[in-house]
Amino acid sequence: MKIHYHPARLKSNLRSSLLSCVVGACIIITAYSLGADSHSVLRSVGGGVLGAGVATLLLYFYEKQYHYLIIENNTIRKGRPWASRIALTDITGVKKFAGDYTLITPRRKMTIDTQIIDPQSLKKLDEVLEKTQAQQGVSTHH
Repeated sequence: MKIHYHPARLKSNLRSSLLSCVVGACIIITAYSLGADSHSVLRSVGGGVLGAGVATLLLYFYEKQYHYLIIENNTIRKGRPWASRIALTDITGVKKFAGDYTLITPRRKMTIDTQIIDPQSLKKLDEVLEKTQAQQGVSTHH
């Protein structure tokens, strides 16, 4: 099961990346049209803005493709290449505070930011956590 990012987050990343790319390109074009030598700082700024736009665009595509959380084979992990997995059976507590869920195991904690999760996916996550809590007698702290 995939827990998707909130569509507003994805749209915001896409819009800001496209805006940064356009602004960066305009700054670079303006710097070259004013003369290459006297406006090297302006070109550098344009390159930085364009680079930030490209980086944000890559983040958008990554988040759209790999999602926020992945629940499979009785484990939960964040959708990052370096993220570790937590077995659902190892969860000893779930702390809910300020819009975050903290999954507690004997060896580690995983914090889940529910504000960036798609509402339909959040319902699925809640169902999985409630089922896990019922099966294992896991405590919930608010």
